[in-house]
Amino acid sequence: LPRSYVILWALETLNMLRLLPMNPESALDAVPVDFAAKSIVSLLFNKRNYSTYHISAGASSSTSPYQIANAIQKSFPDLPPFKFIEKGLLNQIKLWAKNKLPEGAELYNYGAYLDYWKSIFTNTNQMRILLAAVEPYLEFAELSQVFDNSRLLHDTGFSSPEPAHSYIARSAKYLKNIDVF
Repeated sequence: LPRSYVILWALETLNMLRLLPMNPESALDAVPVDFAAKSIVSLLFNKRNYSTYHISAGASSSTSPYQIANAIQKSFPDLPPFKFIEKGLLNQIKLWAKNKLPEGAELYNYGAYLDYWKSIFTNTNQMRILLAAVEPYLEFAELSQVFDNSRLLHDTGFSSPEPAHSYIARSAKYLKNIDVF
């Protein structure tokens, strides 16, 4: 599959990195595309009681980076385990990818991940490209924003959507087929 801007591209990029500069407990509000499409169609063709709706997971079906990483990990047991690190270390990762990380930097404490990156990125420019592209996803995850979907559920009669970590667990094995470049 070619690079795309949907969530699976970002997940494969994170799957490659394995050392994640983000809060593992941030709330993520993501829904499957079929739920989004079904919601839009229902709202278009049925009586609406409001002018604004959030097509979202809502509090009952939100997930977290930790839950998603755990769901992905099961499909890739031979890769290093996911490790969450402070968001501020992203700058050190960028410096490492430029071969400019100063001696004594905290990132050197994660030598196994640095060795792993050396083995998968034949050119550190590849990693720099990925970091630039995935950074907005990291920023989004840090927002920890969950939208209230009670209007949607009430007016459509739908149940809460399946949490992202559940449906991603079923499709995680296909992440390796995504060309992140």
